[in-house]
Amino acid sequence: MAENKSSGCVVAAIVGVVAVVVGAVLVSTFLYRGAVAGKRMVSAQIEKARSEADRARADATAAQMIELKEGELPDYATYQSGQPLSREMFLAWRSDTNATTLVRETFREKVEGADVTWTLRAGDLRQEGDYITGSFFLPYGLRTTTGYLTSPGVESVRCEFPVRERESLLNIRRDQTATIRGKLSLKSGETVLREARQAGTGVEKE
Repeated sequence: MAENKSSGCVVAAIVGVVAVVVGAVLVSTFLYRGAVAGKRMVSAQIEKARSEADRARADATAAQMIELKEGELPDYATYQSGQPLSREMFLAWRSDTNATTLVRETFREKVEGADVTWTLRAGDLRQEGDYITGSFFLPYGLRTTTGYLTSPGVESVRCEFPVRERESLLNIRRDQTATIRGKLSLKSGETVLREARQAGTGVEKE
């Protein structure tokens, strides 16, 4: 009788230990998943804050913006597919508030895949899989015939560099300018330079 009671105690003790171990594993799993989710949330918030800071710094460079003069804007309606596209012509299209939807969409279709070489202000660069993604900015403003500067803005340009360009991008610093070559795409709703690469090896410094 005593032996059976002893065996029961042993079994109960084993069950208790197993229950504690399983509970500890479940708690650890829950805490790990919570930590991962929390880390992702914090990373997203940090990235958002950095992006906003980059844009704020770009806004602060108004003195270095591209000035478009009223009455002297490039006629973007004459652009033909396959031609290189200048920053000035692109910004003339972007800042034209009187253009019809037909004119705007026709230009958008023509410039898809256009070769561009633009000098841009650098934000952040980070590797994402097989690409290095760069946040760049293009400050601009329209000066009237009376000399008044109106409609200042900042065009955000996302540059997608092949990972093989990694070493050539190490000299780029935030708030400096770099001349970037690539193929323009507006399909995603963003201004994107695909197959991007830095033109030359120098980065202009302030």
